[in-house]
Amino acid sequence: MDIHQFFPTKIIPDFETTLVSTLKSAYDGTSSHELLTKRTAEIALQLMGKLQEKEQVSFVSYALSGDRYDRIVELLPSGNEWDNEELYNLLRFLFGDEKAVYVKHAWGKFPNLMYMSGWNRRSFRAPNRREKYLPNQLTFLKGIMLQSHSNGIDTHYKYECYDLTIREQIIVDHEHDTQYLYHMWAAAMDLGNEEVFKLCEDIIYNKDPDGKISDGIIRALLLSEREDAWQLVEKLLLSAQRQEGLRQTVLEALDDCCTGALKYMIKVVVDNKLTRFSSVVRALDVWAGIGWESEKESAVNRFLQKAHTYLSDPSLIPAAIKSDDFSDIYMGLWAQGVYDVEQTLPYLLELAKDPSFQKRCIAQQFVDETNYHALSMAVGRVGIEDEHLMVVSLAVSTLEEPIADNPGHYNTQFPDLFDKLNNILVRTPVKEKTFDKLPFTWMSNSYRRSSILSAMLPLILDLQDRLDLMMSYFDDMDLDVKSSMTRRILKGYAKSYYEDPEKLEPVTSFQRSFSMRIIRERGESLQNAGFKALATVELNAEELKVFKDLLKRKSGGIRNQIIAILLKQPETLLISVLKELLEGDGEQRLAGLDIALQLQQQQRLLDALQPLLEAFRSRKSIPEKEAIILGQLSAEGTGAVVYDISNGYGLYDPAAIQPIVKPVPDPGDFYHQCLAAGDFGLSQPAEKIKQELLKLYTIFLENKSFEYQVEGYNNSVETVLLGQLFCRMSRIAETKLTPEESMPPIHYRKSGKHGTSNQD
Repeated sequence: MDIHQFFPTKIIPDFETTLVSTLKSAYDGTSSHELLTKRTAEIALQLMGKLQEKEQVSFVSYALSGDRYDRIVELLPSGNEWDNEELYNLLRFLFGDEKAVYVKHAWGKFPNLMYMSGWNRRSFRAPNRREKYLPNQLTFLKGIMLQSHSNGIDTHYKYECYDLTIREQIIVDHEHDTQYLYHMWAAAMDLGNEEVFKLCEDIIYNKDPDGKISDGIIRALLLSEREDAWQLVEKLLLSAQRQEGLRQTVLEALDDCCTGALKYMIKVVVDNKLTRFSSVVRALDVWAGIGWESEKESAVNRFLQKAHTYLSDPSLIPAAIKSDDFSDIYMGLWAQGVYDVEQTLPYLLELAKDPSFQKRCIAQQFVDETNYHALSMAVGRVGIEDEHLMVVSLAVSTLEEPIADNPGHYNTQFPDLFDKLNNILVRTPVKEKTFDKLPFTWMSNSYRRSSILSAMLPLILDLQDRLDLMMSYFDDMDLDVKSSMTRRILKGYAKSYYEDPEKLEPVTSFQRSFSMRIIRERGESLQNAGFKALATVELNAEELKVFKDLLKRKSGGIRNQIIAILLKQPETLLISVLKELLEGDGEQRLAGLDIALQLQQQQRLLDALQPLLEAFRSRKSIPEKEAIILGQLSAEGTGAVVYDISNGYGLYDPAAIQPIVKPVPDPGDFYHQCLAAGDFGLSQPAEKIKQELLKLYTIFLENKSFEYQVEGYNNSVETVLLGQLFCRMSRIAETKLTPEESMPPIHYRKSGKHGTSNQD
């Protein structure tokens, strides 16, 4: 099957536009549809982002925003949502009667699938917590609403949709991957659709002439509850041999499958001694957060054996938690998390209070991997009161993300949390410390005082006493923490790229003193925020003294910002500062001369400026840089040459530049002779050239499977397909081949169908 010929025959014209129009008509009541109600139409429109003031055009690729998600939760009942006839009719409307059954079944499997996603996902499930798996259910439903589609670009971003059966979706998946459809295929196999299973089997065994193995097919087989589906993936994995990419694709898909398949495939890996491959180490990191880059095969094998043991017999997990073998503890926790991560809490609290600091470290490390805020807060709050700084460091890392996500909530729930974090700083003055003898080599092994401050920062809220306390620790903060605090204090003046424009409020006295402090920092972002705030106020004598001291630094950025602020000051203060600068060190004098030059160009304070310049000229020696600016000051208004950007600072004379003369066309030149002979100056009609190019393109397509060898720059020889790479046979510049000889030799082929002549 040629997908480029097949897809155009399956296009559904204006599918997305028609779908949205029908849904909106049902939503606003302008028309009715037998399968839609106002409620179900709103659910679909909210998923597509079509009820916002600014509609989301590429809704498939983007996560649901908070308001949209909250509204959908209101509209969808908890429990078996699609058992409701009104809601099930929405699935029938979107997918048709056959596929609606599969979508409903696929939706129901999500509580027992991992709730995390992305590159840092882990294999944990939370089957009793709807708020953990519902986002994935909605993402799935949103992702398959258009089923097979591609991103088209016209006058605006839009989707081009195709009317494909499930069989056709699977066949083209290797060339046209559409995320999330594999959930529907797995549901079809679970519900007894043998045609789908047989097709996947034929593709795995390379019996189907059109289909090829794809990531979606592998995931569908692993997501199915059928053991014969897992056996197909087993055979594929064992036949991978040197195909490390295929092996990695299979193994990293195991966390996104049913627990039965996970147990089955781990046993396959262990029994067949596949732990020698790097993809197994990488997969173990994806499943459990074991951050090995490389490790002894025996260690990897031991962890996988324990994983299979505790997954196969969860009754052994309590004994594993009490073990002195750290790998037993960690993999026991992991196995429990695979079934229900909430059930790990009693074990984690037990470990968090264990006499062994290594076990206490494991508790904090593991809970951090769960990305489950309720667990993190319960275990982390125990850890921050630990006597060992390494445990404290891991606990703070565990708490930092939940606090940052919702500081107001956690401050209300745990009003003593800020004080407990502060107590860490009070009881130890250590700024940074590294530890050894940790349970695992991949664990972070350092304590940093600045990390405590970073966790405390969101809890400042609007409480002045907490802000004052944090300011007392300002010098202990790393640059990133200082930047975060600056964005909090100078809101609107210190902005990140993702923040919306804000109306700048007048600078308060506290913000003013804070700005004076941060402009002396080395971080450029801090300086810029401070200068931006100070540019709106009138400086006093003490603040001007700080500015003068800063002008001693050899920094063009600082100097330009200070000069811009000084020029906004009252005239009396400005002249006073200018006089002191002209009597200062080299950098200060240059800044003073720059201010004087700008004042002269603006025709400001000329009477007060002249005595200062006369005094400056009377100096015994004037360095070259200062002499250049002084010369410009003397030349202003006298007709003398002023060296500035208009003349390249003396590099050229603008008056000597010849005006640009537009060339006069010569009707008798070669170009116009060609134009007279034919359109566009071509020697043959444009339409004929187009046809010949199309013939050439056809020849290329007919020969795209032709193999030829390419010589590289390092004398390497590579065999490539013409359809994948079209280039000279030798990439070495010093070739004696003619341009024709250097191209792939398809014209030497003897086949009458594919052969071409030299004339062609």
